[in-house]
Amino acid sequence: ESNKAKVHLFAGSFEGEKISTRFFSELLGMDVQIFPRQSITITLNPRFEHALLILEGNCCIEKQVLEQ
Repeated sequence: ESNKAKVHLFAGSFEGEKISTRFFSELLGMDVQIFPRQSITITLNPRFEHALLILEGNCCIEKQVLEQ
């Protein structure tokens, strides 16, 4: 947790943290809660496919606003 966001890692590893649960393929699962009027950068592994589910609020990726 930081002053910008709270990250809960539930699968794989991210920024030096690793979940000990065994998986049969390499993957990453995180719940990311970004605090109001804050922004964060998440470095993605280019070997993975990525998905994003916005539950509430607004989001932009590489300065592109995601529309509802």
